[in-house]
Amino acid sequence: MKRQVPLILTTAMAIVVFLSVVSYSLTELQVQAKIDRMRQFMTAVLMFMGVANLLRVHGNVISKKERNWMFSGWLLVIMFVYMIFGMAVGNKNLTYRWFYDAIIVPVNGTMYALVAFYLTSASYKAFRARTAEAAIMMVCAAWVMVSNVPVGDFLWPSTSALGGMAGIRDWIVSVPNSAVSRAIAVGIFLGGFASNLRIFLGLERRHLGAG
Repeated sequence: MKRQVPLILTTAMAIVVFLSVVSYSLTELQVQAKIDRMRQFMTAVLMFMGVANLLRVHGNVISKKERNWMFSGWLLVIMFVYMIFGMAVGNKNLTYRWFYDAIIVPVNGTMYALVAFYLTSASYKAFRARTAEAAIMMVCAAWVMVSNVPVGDFLWPSTSALGGMAGIRDWIVSVPNSAVSRAIAVGIFLGGFASNLRIFLGLERRHLGAG
């Protein structure tokens, strides 16, 4: 029963969602909107479970005083203070939003700036011109990176022929890159459709604990 009940619920919900989209009568009853509200409730429950899990994991780290346990303490303090403050004043409060804009946004920008150095190092290792394909990728990547900084416009201004480095960069992004991105998107859609179909037919049971 541990596997049959979730499998039955998954199949039944998939049928209801499919019929709510293609059936006019179910659309009139706003079945899909009701399902969306159920998903929002489930998301809230999952968020609560995530907070409880963070409290359990980092609480154990603090109680055992493992390495860098003080960071776990800061995480829990900031999480609960910000959570309680947000529930008290609402998410549209100017002070509440100021804390987010003044802390989270700069920290995210700093993290992405640090990641850029690792990405550059990884790109150098991955794009070593050992083959013609790797050489093309390396040239395109270098061109796009250089054209996005002021030195690119200094080397070949956008007022020159072909729009300078920025013009060729825009062509690379809008034509070959866009074509490849759409091809990848089609592949992702087909893969996701196949996975959902396997779950719907009961062929995929790993989400039920099966191997």
